[in-house]
Amino acid sequence: MGIALEALRILLKEGKRKPFSGKVLTLGRQDIYFSDNILRSTAKDLGYNLKNEQPTFSLRNDYAKKGFISDVYMLKCIGFKEVISLDYSDYESAQIVFDLNNTNLPDNLIEGFDMIIDGGTIEHVFHIPNAMYNIFRMLRIGGRIIHFSPSSNLVDHGFYMLSPTFFFDFYNANSFEVNHICLFRYTQNHDTEPWTFYDNYSQGSLDSISFGGLDDGIYGVLCIATKTENSMGDRIPQQGSYIKHWKTNKNKTVDYRSQKLIEITEKIKEFDKNSIAIYGTGNHTKILLPYIEKDQYKIIGLLDYDANKVGQNYYGFTVYNLNEITDRIKAVIISSDVFQEVIYERIKILEAQGIKVIKIYDDGIFQR
Repeated sequence: MGIALEALRILLKEGKRKPFSGKVLTLGRQDIYFSDNILRSTAKDLGYNLKNEQPTFSLRNDYAKKGFISDVYMLKCIGFKEVISLDYSDYESAQIVFDLNNTNLPDNLIEGFDMIIDGGTIEHVFHIPNAMYNIFRMLRIGGRIIHFSPSSNLVDHGFYMLSPTFFFDFYNANSFEVNHICLFRYTQNHDTEPWTFYDNYSQGSLDSISFGGLDDGIYGVLCIATKTENSMGDRIPQQGSYIKHWKTNKNKTVDYRSQKLIEITEKIKEFDKNSIAIYGTGNHTKILLPYIEKDQYKIIGLLDYDANKVGQNYYGFTVYNLNEITDRIKAVIISSDVFQEVIYERIKILEAQGIKVIKIYDDGIFQR
């Protein structure tokens, strides 16, 4: 976990958008990969006014020898009055020892922070929903969360690599103000080499690279979100791209289904009285029957894979075992959308006996 020069630039830009103040919580101690001189020159380049603080150096001897500053010093310089760290253990001298997998958050941490910085922690927390809920609970109203999380090409770095849609959907579903989300690319020399940003993330904006379109670089996600008075932390989101797809295609699906059910009358016009069985006793058959109302005299009964339904009456028709009526029928209508192909594989042997198996829908339309 750490803050490289490019991450510093992001923090300074965010601090210019909305000044930092109060108490900040870091999830784990943050290694800082630059010196005080670099901090000050970068702030000057961006027109950022730093606070005067007494410099302190990294707790790591190898970084301190390079002149790298401490996370506490850096964060106080950019505006925070108090800097606290939380971790699973006190191995790196975190002031608060707490497992983010748990939900028994101490009362003194609830709404205790003006900002939380996740510099690479939640991917190591197995129960991410609990971690996100804890972040929500620890933030004050108006407080911000900043995530720098891995997205691709970091195998076994943590339990997870996260897509931008994870943060976009979670924070929107939980009524946070989403300030900024983007994908960024970096290298193994992330502390010295520049990052490439894919800014202004929205649903579908990464479609051109989402399926095998990334190179051999390392990818991460930046997310900045603000807690509002209406925010929650336990609402489970649905993936936004699928919600959009469902809404877009709902009417198309309804129109398609209706058209295919209308067409079934044409498919059965050649058959005589009591020569057709309908395979299926579920709701789909209930929907189908009104479409063939004038041809229902052709239906001898229903078929079902569930032996417990045999002999029972559904929608005015008796349910038969297939073997009972094979010699009496000329066709079977498969009354299912999602399981049409499964049922066809089960009964296609009937075609060898001269019995026509009628599908209502085109292959694969409703297949899971």
